[in-house]
Amino acid sequence: MTKTVSIGKQDFASLREQNSFYIDKTDLIRAWWESQDDITLITRPRRFGKTLNMDMLKCFFSNQYADRGDLFEGLSIWTEEKWRRLQGTYPVLFLSFAAVKADQLSDVKKQINMQIARLYEEHRYLLDGDLLSENEKAMYRNVSMYMEDAESSFSINLLCQYLYRYYGKKVIVLLDEYDTPMQEAYVHGYWNAFTSFLRSLFNATFKSNPYLERAVLTGITRVSKQSIFSDLNNLNVITTTSDEYATYFGFTEQEVFQALEEFGLADKKELVKQWYDGFTFGNHTDIYNPWSITNYLDKKKIGAYWAATSSNTLINSLIQQSATDMKEKMEILLQEKEILVTFDEQIVFEQLQQDKNAIWSLLLASGYLKVLEVEQRGILLEPWYHLEICRKVAENFRFAGKITKMSPYGSGHINDTFMLTCELEDGSNKHYILQRMNDDIFRNPKELMENVVNVTTFLRKKIIAAGGDPERETLNIILTKDGASYLQDETGDYWRSYVFIDDATCFDLVEKPEDFYNSAVAFGHFQQLLADYPAATLHETIKNFHNTVDRFHNFLKAVEEDVVGRAKDVQAEIEFVKAREADCHIICDALANGEIPLRVTHNDTKLNNVMIDNKTGKGLCVIDLDTVMPGSALYDYGDSIRFGASTAAEDEQNLDLVSCDMNLFEIYTKGYTEGCAGSLTEKEIRLMPRGAKLMTLECGMRFLADHLQNDIYFKIHRENHNLDRARTQFKLVADMEAKWDQMNTIVEKYL
Repeated sequence: MTKTVSIGKQDFASLREQNSFYIDKTDLIRAWWESQDDITLITRPRRFGKTLNMDMLKCFFSNQYADRGDLFEGLSIWTEEKWRRLQGTYPVLFLSFAAVKADQLSDVKKQINMQIARLYEEHRYLLDGDLLSENEKAMYRNVSMYMEDAESSFSINLLCQYLYRYYGKKVIVLLDEYDTPMQEAYVHGYWNAFTSFLRSLFNATFKSNPYLERAVLTGITRVSKQSIFSDLNNLNVITTTSDEYATYFGFTEQEVFQALEEFGLADKKELVKQWYDGFTFGNHTDIYNPWSITNYLDKKKIGAYWAATSSNTLINSLIQQSATDMKEKMEILLQEKEILVTFDEQIVFEQLQQDKNAIWSLLLASGYLKVLEVEQRGILLEPWYHLEICRKVAENFRFAGKITKMSPYGSGHINDTFMLTCELEDGSNKHYILQRMNDDIFRNPKELMENVVNVTTFLRKKIIAAGGDPERETLNIILTKDGASYLQDETGDYWRSYVFIDDATCFDLVEKPEDFYNSAVAFGHFQQLLADYPAATLHETIKNFHNTVDRFHNFLKAVEEDVVGRAKDVQAEIEFVKAREADCHIICDALANGEIPLRVTHNDTKLNNVMIDNKTGKGLCVIDLDTVMPGSALYDYGDSIRFGASTAAEDEQNLDLVSCDMNLFEIYTKGYTEGCAGSLTEKEIRLMPRGAKLMTLECGMRFLADHLQNDIYFKIHRENHNLDRARTQFKLVADMEAKWDQMNTIVEKYL
């Protein structure tokens, strides 16, 4: 009979009592006890069975389970008499810091104190009789979340003493997820004060404790000895590169394949291996994440289960702040190649910003990278690690042929883009685009890809009906081997792939007016093809992206809050925006009142989002559909004018150089209306100058708001960079206003 899979259950006794699915890891008991190590620190990535194994140790050794040998019947440890005699013979203290998370030091201390107070409550029978003196009983009752640091630091030591008196045996201490509050301390800025507190607690518990038999600590990271383990000479540290206990945390391939057979999934071995294999502990390869496997056995469906269990805020922050060479190494890893780096496996949190190699230690400990080989170099035998990312993304897509090359591609700043070359059976090559989507900006990749699939499918039908080439005139999505439009890998990243359009080029800059004209025709044609698409059915991939009324309100809020005191220096700019509040309502009100139609809009109509045919020089295909949403065609038109018809760079400091070029304005207006081929209404055409002015004002308003908020959204490269950007946009708005009659005259030609 197939056993039930209990997802997330970390209670060993409950698993065994309910006869739930369990892979026997009781050999850990034998290996640890025979090691005779006083204090053992074992680090493994999250969801690798640390807590369940610790609970198993508690159930085996604790005298509270003295009559529960049944929990171990049928398991490896129960085959020898000496181990059966050992079961249930020691007092055990088991506590966890997994939930110790807080923004403030005082709250973290209270949470740790609560864990200790719980231990005291479990052993309240010690207050009975005369085992403890009256003073000791008073101290016992004083243990609470509000106790002073001095009481906290010595509290576990004292409890060990009391238990020793009662049972006549020293105490085993088990501490799970010891490092969780340490990351919180680093992220929230109270590292030094917290480590001082924790160092006192650990020294009293693990060093100067004559009543301690042995101890086990588990966590994700190996924190530096100087941080909290000073004076602990009896500490044995087991990391992911250690051979000790390598197969006791995580599932071996043999264990996984046996489980698949038990659950009638023997034919899924290769699929499961492809998705979930990849971890290496010590010299043991092919280690699988238990959380992923148990979820697969339960749901019988492939999914990124491990990825959904953590936000990885610290890691993401460190990568974003890292130096160029570090990011280059990350690119190499994303190309599924190995890198060679040296680092200290000890995490020194206070040095993370200074030590450029610390990120590798953190990524390794967290389970994102694996060690292929360790070299000892130099007189000091410094370790150099061959590292590889713990997944193979490209293998999960339906590419034709064999992948022979993968390299970074393009100049985009949002997604990570790679060019893949595949060799076909006839010896020719086919190219694909593989992209890692930025889910920090696009929070719902599923909805985003639904938009892309639906729009490209619609476009394909239109292109075929018109006698065009659907392989070159629209994006063609490559599905995953499971038939999905995107992949979420085991690290939580989202990936998608398109057929690469050969013999076409994207240009970052307008080199000649014809380029600007051809992009206008292409974006207009895109609008014309989608004119009868039900725009309201599309998801908003970025909420209120061009809702200028909402943008204006957010701007006023930024002014009011003035978080860094910059408003006093930009009053002229603030008043410039306030004076144009009415402008912010024109298009929004026209959409709401039905004066202009709701349309499919691209919302990123830059020149480099049009593929230009190398032979004809004409716009071939509109790409980068991430921001395809319902909106007004005036948004697309206006944003193109904003950046394309300006005579200066977006962050030009010399405002005398900034103006709206009327020749370029007319060229784009002509091309866009021609591309739309009569699909625009008269009202939309008459509002074109409004679209140009409004998109420019909106952009300047966003730059200025970000400046007031201390530059939290747009990346800056110099002091007052966002302010310079805002002033450039406002100068462009002012120039448009000065040329308003001329702009309207040009537009009227195309009615």
